Amino acid sequence: ASPVDDQETAMQLLYTVWNDLSGMGFDLGPIENMPPLRLVDAQATEGVDGTSILSTQKFYGREVGRSTEVLVLHSLPRTHMGSVIAHELGHFLIHQWGFPDLPDQVEEGLCELLACTWLTSQAGDPYAEYHYRLKLTNQDPIYGEGLRAALTAVGGNHEFSVQLFDFVRQHGHLPKTVGPR
Repeated sequence: ASPVDDQETAMQLLYTVWNDLSGMGFDLGPIENMPPLRLVDAQATEGVDGTSILSTQKFYGREVGRSTEVLVLHSLPRTHMGSVIAHELGHFLIHQWGFPDLPDQVEEGLCELLACTWLTSQAGDPYAEYHYRLKLTNQDPIYGEGLRAALTAVGGNHEFSVQLFDFVRQHGHLPKTVGPR
């Protein structure tokens, strides 16, 4: 897996992930609403919004005026960067759809679910399968536990992810289930 280390390739990947998620039923709006993406090194992200990137595996978005700028560490492999972009588009979607304030575990769980939903669409990509397994086994109480709670709510079936986002937008919490058991 070759690293994505130039802005043009990263923007093409953002466009691809945007279209993939839109095709799965996640209404991200017109492509003109796509947030800008900037490749950065770990040092450039320290102290932004009081947050530091702790490893090259982490990334996040931040508010810049009225739009969201997605900061992604440069040189991540394509599949890894795509899952990062999908996660950050989850935050964008939560903002765009007007969600109520959510507990961190719920919001990050939804964003991780979106990343995993995108990863499952990358059929036959061993890197996608690897990153999916990493997310499933993440022991972080916010990201890992949040993902597992979201997966439980969809009965392990990513086809119900859109319904889960809609439920949480309306109710502000995860349901017991929106998908089959």
